Amino acid sequence: MERSRTYKLAKWVARKIFLDHAITISVPKLLGWTEKMTPEEYKLFLSYEDYINKMTEVITIIDGPENPVGIAKELKAHALQHGKIEQLDDYNKIYVPDDENTITIVVIDHIGLLKTTKDQPTKKEAIDKMSDELRYARDFYGYTPVVVSQFNRSISNPMRIKNGDVEPQLEDFAESSSTQNDADVVLALFDPMRYKVPDPSGYKLDMLKDSYGAKYFRSLRLIKNSYGEDDVRIGLGFLGQLGIFKELPRVKDITDVDYSSVTNKTYFLRES
Repeated sequence: MERSRTYKLAKWVARKIFLDHAITISVPKLLGWTEKMTPEEYKLFLSYEDYINKMTEVITIIDGPENPVGIAKELKAHALQHGKIEQLDDYNKIYVPDDENTITIVVIDHIGLLKTTKDQPTKKEAIDKMSDELRYARDFYGYTPVVVSQFNRSISNPMRIKNGDVEPQLEDFAESSSTQNDADVVLALFDPMRYKVPDPSGYKLDMLKDSYGAKYFRSLRLIKNSYGEDDVRIGLGFLGQLGIFKELPRVKDITDVDYSSVTNKTYFLRES
């Protein structure tokens, strides 16, 4: 809902070109928003037609804002295209997929952009309805919902910044608590440099930005985990222009060479 289908496809191509050839062609350049591609870059771009065709065979993009009822109808229609509902008795029914090994991931990006309806006139009510529909899709159809949410403004409260207490908590998710309550796992991506606070894990933040001020770090925190431990943090190298995240070595193991390879982007090309 946040980005157009064209933008998303361009981002995927730009990411793939970088990983395959260590060549950065920005999304604005791919889409002709700024400078034009060189003939060599254009030829390279065209070579990824098969890649995008294969991606779109398994990925369906619903473009633009939608309301919870419309999304729920899409989810049901997809389920009936790939399985059937069987009535066991007067009170119970089950969903039987055509292929029980297929994993269907539903990504809502982001839930704060949901359209309201007559029955859900406020943003909170729309989010609550969507969370309820996704919980049903998870439990009945066996889908894997992934809900992207933004934080509310309290995270940038001057008092919290002064106290250095700006790391996201469950109560910091915007608009509604339903998504956190319904989720099995809640992860938070946090940029400590934005709030000028130290990284909670101890990474050297001044070594994770370049001479132009570009930042190459995000902290990933497991806030809630219904299946095991929580309050776990992982440091991630972040290449924002291409949407690439890569786990960093632990603080006790990371070297100056690792730090420099993040900012010069070679770290993102290493084999995992």
